[in-house]
Amino acid sequence: MNRVAVLTASVLATTVVGEVHAQTSQGLPARTIVRLLQDHPLGTSAQEILRRSREPLSAESLSRLSQRAGVELSWMKALADGSHVLVPANTGIATAAQIVQRLRQTPGVERAENDVPVSASAVPSDPLLGQMWHLAPPVPNSYGADFHGAWDFTSGSANVRVAVIDTGVLPHPDLVGPGGAVSPPGGALASEGYDFISDCRIRATCAAATPSSSAAVEPAPGALDRGDWISAADRSTSFFSDCARTDSTWHGSHVAGTAVALANNGEGIVGGAYEARLLPVRVLGKCGGYMADVAEALRWAAGVHPTIANPTPARVVNLSLGATGSCGPTMQSAIDAAVAAGAAVVVSAGNEADEASTSLLPNCSNVIAVAATNTAGDLAYYSNFSTGHIALAAPGGDTRYSTADGILSLSNTGTTTHDSSGWTYQWAQGTSSAAPHVSAAAALALSRNEALTALQLRALLVHGSSVTAFPDGSRCKTQGDCGAGILNAHRIAANAVSPLTPSTALLDYGAVSLDFVSTRDLTVSNTATGTTSVGTIGLGGDTSFTLASDACSGQTLSPSQSCVVQVSFSASVEGMASGTLGIPTSGGAQAALTTVALSGAVGSKLTSASTSLTLQDLVVGQNTSVAVSFENRYTQTERVALVTLTGDNAAVADDGCSNVELAPGASCDVTLTITPQSSGELSLSLSANTAGVGDLPFVVSIAARVAEPSSARSSEGEGGGEGGGDASTETPGSSGSGGGGCSVLRSGGLPDATLALLALLALLALTVSAYRKRKPGHAGSKFLAQQR
Repeated sequence: MNRVAVLTASVLATTVVGEVHAQTSQGLPARTIVRLLQDHPLGTSAQEILRRSREPLSAESLSRLSQRAGVELSWMKALADGSHVLVPANTGIATAAQIVQRLRQTPGVERAENDVPVSASAVPSDPLLGQMWHLAPPVPNSYGADFHGAWDFTSGSANVRVAVIDTGVLPHPDLVGPGGAVSPPGGALASEGYDFISDCRIRATCAAATPSSSAAVEPAPGALDRGDWISAADRSTSFFSDCARTDSTWHGSHVAGTAVALANNGEGIVGGAYEARLLPVRVLGKCGGYMADVAEALRWAAGVHPTIANPTPARVVNLSLGATGSCGPTMQSAIDAAVAAGAAVVVSAGNEADEASTSLLPNCSNVIAVAATNTAGDLAYYSNFSTGHIALAAPGGDTRYSTADGILSLSNTGTTTHDSSGWTYQWAQGTSSAAPHVSAAAALALSRNEALTALQLRALLVHGSSVTAFPDGSRCKTQGDCGAGILNAHRIAANAVSPLTPSTALLDYGAVSLDFVSTRDLTVSNTATGTTSVGTIGLGGDTSFTLASDACSGQTLSPSQSCVVQVSFSASVEGMASGTLGIPTSGGAQAALTTVALSGAVGSKLTSASTSLTLQDLVVGQNTSVAVSFENRYTQTERVALVTLTGDNAAVADDGCSNVELAPGASCDVTLTITPQSSGELSLSLSANTAGVGDLPFVVSIAARVAEPSSARSSEGEGGGEGGGDASTETPGSSGSGGGGCSVLRSGGLPDATLALLALLALLALTVSAYRKRKPGHAGSKFLAQQR
């Protein structure tokens, strides 16, 4: 092949998404994610419930949702968790926030949220040249991540896969080898990957003017980057009218190259974990993409998608994506499922030079959020920051003044689709470039120790012995809002394997009551063939965990000798708690670290949207259906042991929780049928608890005011009783023959047969009306009347 040129080109800036409207002010049109309550016969299996929940919404359901939303909604697709992506008509009648708020108040809707547009998290870089300082050892004014030192331990393993969820990848020779391809996979690729973009216009497989009704596409094998350009012709369409004119960025290839680009091939750059394997996943295309697609891609990358198999799941998932807002349940549940499956989720902190809590992905739990540093080892001018949402920092570059300060990786000269002879390398800057450095270091750690869990891996990455301290006088040092330190791949690789072996990788305290002190023993053993000295043991994370006793720190252990530490858990407020216990060796050339994850719950492991529900307009003798959701807020998968209903006038119509396994963040539904027998106040309680020893139940209290039927109230108000007037002069509403709610208007001159027919019709109408009042919905409806 011809030697490729090194170019200095700009990577697109992040599209900053503010309030998302039915047509966003900048970028793609808004979409809405809705999950409906389902009415299933008692005994229906969880698998069958999930299958039914993923069926397309009926026209009747869409019509009702559209009425409540104030804008016409069309169904696009169902997600893995049974929620649905709906596309509002581009009419400008309602903002996306208004649509979501109205849908949340709709009976039968369990939850609703915006499908937030996401984009590549990158900042324009000046066209300057530089060197790959970011992989070198840290020295004053050039704080690299020291992959050079890490390679003395490992350069990665083909058994460890890094998923890059982005724009897809190119068949760059430094990624797939000379003459290689994305499909079939070659070089550093573990598989051809998958394309989860759900709109053919964004995927660049149909014309930009294609109507939304014809634009939905299914996930498909292959993650080739088809380009993310926006042309003047694109902008002339209603769909892309608010998108910026731009050339293709090849963003996914740039990110992937930093992590796993090939080495020792006589060409180009070197990835931080160049012997690991890449799992490419495409979610960004023309003008960006959508959060729902990212959530689906994340489940697939971790090997937990319920309908699309992935035979080569990733242990590390890189999300160099940007979007504003809070972390919604769709994204959080996907992250929790991935982490539960053993995948570490690495995300970029964002490039708004703002508090990271304003950026969607760093807002999520169970992620490793990465800020960007410059060559001086301080926060890059564009990088987001936070004392509570950033795990650590890594080189992201700052090319404003010097070409030596950028991050060099893969690109192409094509401005729309890629040029098969235009392979290049490009300098860029951004938290998008910082995150794959951390992903590469995580892959190196797993290559040395595949037994590391996602929690252990995170603890290893942020431990004080694994990072380079921020320079004295730097903003990161004085403000403390850039994370634990600067990524040091050398130290992480060294720390990944320790001769100190704990008796468990997780101290799980289960659920305890307020202020109760639970203490557990942890045995630490020396599994090496020589003596090993224990360094100072430390705790990180939630302050609810404390060291009760420490017989290990400073001790020298002979082979097979052990020592014991005791860790206590107690808290004065309800909630979840997680932390880490770090057990380092005392130092030396082979310094290492063992981490133990700590987890506990104060109160129940389960939660619900509210501890109490107040119902309105209940009527004696009439059925009302109420759905209550229970969610697993714990960090481990839990089985719901039992659901208990206390109180009269109600029964469990559909128990979707008892004996159901719930992953972290997953929920189940219990539907009650309430049939009041008398007017006045009604009080019930519904509780659920997990099967864990000593777990505390979560209780939902239900209160209601019950009224008499309208017919009874009408009779009481009009006197009732027999002899209410001459039959030939009765008027509607009079008691007639006994005060019933049905009165027949009789006027002189009508034949007796006609009068009898009118009476029969009126009685039939009353019967139908009463039947409808007893039913929670009409035939064919998928909605349940949820009253709160």
